Amino acid sequence: MDILKPMGFLSRGADAVGDFVDVLRQVRTDDILEEAERHFQVAIIGAPGAGKSTLITRLSGFSASGLSSALAGRRLVELHAPLTPAGLETAYQCDAVVWVQDAGLPYSDDTFDILSRRGPAFLHVVNKADLLSDESNRDLNLPYTSRAPIFTSAESSDSVRRQVVPALVDLMPELGLALARAFPIFRDEVGEREIQRVARVNAEVAVVSAIPQASLLLGPASAVADTLILTKNQTMLVLRLATMFGMQIDRGRLIELAPIVGAAFGWRTLARELVGFLPAGLGVVPKAAVAYAGTVAAGRAALWYYQTGQRMPETQLKQIYADSSARARDFARELAQRFRRAG
Repeated sequence: MDILKPMGFLSRGADAVGDFVDVLRQVRTDDILEEAERHFQVAIIGAPGAGKSTLITRLSGFSASGLSSALAGRRLVELHAPLTPAGLETAYQCDAVVWVQDAGLPYSDDTFDILSRRGPAFLHVVNKADLLSDESNRDLNLPYTSRAPIFTSAESSDSVRRQVVPALVDLMPELGLALARAFPIFRDEVGEREIQRVARVNAEVAVVSAIPQASLLLGPASAVADTLILTKNQTMLVLRLATMFGMQIDRGRLIELAPIVGAAFGWRTLARELVGFLPAGLGVVPKAAVAYAGTVAAGRAALWYYQTGQRMPETQLKQIYADSSARARDFARELAQRFRRAG
């Protein structure tokens, strides 16, 4: 038996990679690529000296003068306030408007009210917030909008990354992949949101699939379906992350990544075998937690590879898995309770 144990572990690992490769036949890459290459325009509006050009440079990584030619259809359009009728029309045609206000100057343009109330998605950015003496000075005579203003310093890449980027992704969630593919500053934010979204979905799948596994008759069939669904979701996640880095997404790309994220798939497979057949649904919480944490580990391992071109160290991968386990268990318990209440 001791001799067979290592062979059994290797067999489980091979099965995990097999799941990863076999599921490629079910994956449609065209839809992902279309989403990542979606045309968008964001109007960056403000008075002279408010910091529009600086914000554009921080968001895009390009100089404002070369932006349009460099990014073609994906553009941040700079418009000067007060807006002309033509400028207002241009703003209306954009997917979103970012109005940049100097923290030390009041706004004085009626088109602010027009766009914030009846225009496209609208974000009010108060720039040069680092020059305000204290928090109380943030209670400026600001115009009303349905969304609270974002205080930032466009001179600081870190401030823009922490304050403006998440607000823009909240404003345009359907453009997350396109923003990240066009502008590297969005990749960490969008990538983590993608990972968390798929991790939650996979935890839900694990909870649902664990219900019939209480039956020894239905358990094996449910376990196979569970593996295929979770693997497909993780595969789609890896592909979506790849598009953010401008990579071609095809079966060759995923086969290349199989050994890199395979460890995370292997953990999930092993844990499913350990907890999937506990009686009376006792395996629901640990099973969902493993699905969640394993997906987080797989996603972050893929991100690391795209960013560095190297495989994530095993110790770091295990630490990610361990760090996400507590959150995973809390989420899994919440899910299990929700399903029980629903009957």
